[in-house]
Amino acid sequence: HRVLLHSALDAHVIRELLFFGLVGPFLAGLVLEWALEAALARHQAREELRERNRQLAGLNSISEAVNQSLDLQEVLDEALDRVMDLLQVDVGEVRLLRGSTLRLESYRGLSPDFVGAEEVVALGECLCGLAAYHSRPFTANDLRVAPAITRRACLDDGLRSIMCVPVISKTRVVGVIHVGCRQPRIFSSQEEAFLAAIGRQIGMAIENASLYARVKALNQELEARVRERTVELDRARQEIAQKAQQLQKLLAETVQIQERERARIAHDMHNGVIQLIAGALYEVQAAKDAATANPDRMHACLEAALELIQQIEAETRRTIYDLRPPILDARGLIPALRQYASRYQDLTGIPCSLHVSGTPRRLTSDAEVAIYRVVQEALHNVQCHARATAAEVLVRFGPRGLWLMIRDDGQGFDPQAVTRNTDRHLGLIGMRERIQSIGGQFDIEAEPGQGTSIVIRVPARAFTQEEVR
Repeated sequence: HRVLLHSALDAHVIRELLFFGLVGPFLAGLVLEWALEAALARHQAREELRERNRQLAGLNSISEAVNQSLDLQEVLDEALDRVMDLLQVDVGEVRLLRGSTLRLESYRGLSPDFVGAEEVVALGECLCGLAAYHSRPFTANDLRVAPAITRRACLDDGLRSIMCVPVISKTRVVGVIHVGCRQPRIFSSQEEAFLAAIGRQIGMAIENASLYARVKALNQELEARVRERTVELDRARQEIAQKAQQLQKLLAETVQIQERERARIAHDMHNGVIQLIAGALYEVQAAKDAATANPDRMHACLEAALELIQQIEAETRRTIYDLRPPILDARGLIPALRQYASRYQDLTGIPCSLHVSGTPRRLTSDAEVAIYRVVQEALHNVQCHARATAAEVLVRFGPRGLWLMIRDDGQGFDPQAVTRNTDRHLGLIGMRERIQSIGGQFDIEAEPGQGTSIVIRVPARAFTQEEVR
């Protein structure tokens, strides 16, 4: 019985030993395979983590780099350099959306022929255009079999694999990033997501750069306007100072003219009217003395006194006319000019004609006096300076106002020279000031050897309701 029991135990042990001997290597292999897979998975996880950390660091460095500058070209160039370094690609480009086309703004590793031929790509054309049009990444791991390739420029430039992602600012596509390799390469989904994140970073930088460019342009425009306004104000200040100086000289000249006119009137009164009055008094006294003794002499003396009194009246009227013609107040500008032109021709020997068109109308007293005095001064200049053989005054009445021209056929002059040397031409300045004081416009048209024309324009508001008689 013991022998049998011992034999049964030995058989059981033998069976277990045989079982473990057969199954043990298989289990050991399974355990070893599982340990190997776990080690590989751990290694891959570490590599993925390391790659993600590298990409995250790269993304942070790109974000920091593009935010350091507000110059758009610097932003694009710096971002592209860092993208190519992180992704280890051979070529890279950034295109920005301009209307319905993508224009090449920054590039690395491309040939001059490619740049010249592919500077502009239409939206929706080839991978770059598709990425912008559909606002999502497009990848071609082998360009030779990629169906979306509609242009051969990338292939002809030696590229084999490319990846394009949109550059997005907020929710709007503003361009694309395009990277490629000259050897076949399979771009991973992580690389695609990484490049897409960079596209969003660049989009934000582009938005900031564009905003900065607009602000800079507005500042430059504002500075230009300030400079322009400063120049205008400085020019106006100089003109005002020059005008004040001219007016001061004109005032002094006016005072001198007034004094000369007073002296002339006093001289004319002393040598003309006073002498005539003295002669008339002498004749009246002589007539008084001869009233009883010699009636004939009395009558002769009274006749002589009467003649002297008539001369006194004529001389007084002439002086009053020189000061201000009564016809100007009584009948208006046109009759006064017609009378003055006739007297001017008689006194100077220079033919002077007056031509009137339109329906003559009365103007305000200030306007009629100003125009009359300017015509007087202009014709006086013709007599003294023009060496003219004829002069004429043209007047036109219209719905927009009065137009008047005084012109001669004399030697003319250079108006620019007169403008530069105002000290010697205060008369012209005074004429201009007179016309401007009534809201009119005063212009000079002259050339050396071609005569002179002075043009006056007075607006219709200077007209009155009174008709010309």
